[in-house]
Amino acid sequence: MSKLTALVVFLLSITICIPTAFAENGQPMNPPPNLALVLGGGGARGAAHIGVLKVLERNNIKPDLVVGNSMGAIIGALYCAGVPTSEMEKMFLSGKIRKAFIPRPLAVQFMLKGPMTTLKMCGIKKTYPGIYSGEGIEEYINTVLPESKKNVEDLDIPLAVVVTDLGNGQAYRITKGNLAQALRASSSLPPAIRPIEIDGKVLADGGLRANVPTIPARAMGAKYIIAVETDARMQQIDTDKLKTVTGLLDRLASIGLSIIDEHHIQKADFVISPKIDNISVFSFNKENAKLAIQHGEEAAEQMLPQLKQFMYTTRTATLPVVTK
Repeated sequence: MSKLTALVVFLLSITICIPTAFAENGQPMNPPPNLALVLGGGGARGAAHIGVLKVLERNNIKPDLVVGNSMGAIIGALYCAGVPTSEMEKMFLSGKIRKAFIPRPLAVQFMLKGPMTTLKMCGIKKTYPGIYSGEGIEEYINTVLPESKKNVEDLDIPLAVVVTDLGNGQAYRITKGNLAQALRASSSLPPAIRPIEIDGKVLADGGLRANVPTIPARAMGAKYIIAVETDARMQQIDTDKLKTVTGLLDRLASIGLSIIDEHHIQKADFVISPKIDNISVFSFNKENAKLAIQHGEEAAEQMLPQLKQFMYTTRTATLPVVTK
């Protein structure tokens, strides 16, 4: 890892470690959803959501609402648009998702846009700073979805995309309007990817305030919530791993995400936690994507008996089985 890359990851780690708080906007759905599926952010680890969705589909478990942040919002949107999980898997394994986020290596990006990027990062240019524009994410979503599914409200299953309003520092959910722009906003984490302005609001990654957005799901009226979180478990690790820049910064990011998610996970009725401890938030290579999907599928399969019991209780309007 170059010093420049290390600096970017370090800044990301600090940003992610902002203490969690939440301010919700908007009105509940009418009629309110019985079951919401909440998909958290987690960078490359988010591929685990695909494995979970495979198991849900095989067992005919279909939510009335999907609420997602960052990578969870992207996968959730594809799911709500009817994209098969097999196609989602190909997107990750082919590297297309990675290229959408990072179209060029960081060193090449700075060679091409170094002077202008430096001016923006220093605040000299009156535009929002960021090493990457985030346009690749928006363009990719527009490419893979048909015209009939270009707006959030056009999807087969209702979707809420969670973002952070940098103007007032509050979490904000997008339930209508341009889908690709909403997903770009939810995945824009400065200073790596610059924020985007939508309807007068400067929006960035929802994970700054609600990485596993269970509270937005409750605010929309969801009676029961299945949450999928892709955080590394906070357990003792081999401290030799902290002697590399990547190991240390990935650990900082993992701690920050766990702090943010702790409060939100408590609001879920059922939590699925794939074992993705050895996958870096920042690594989008094919092997890690394959491993994350596999672990997502395994985690959901292992909890399938409890999940089926949970579904039985939710559909019969009795108290749900809480599994965490």
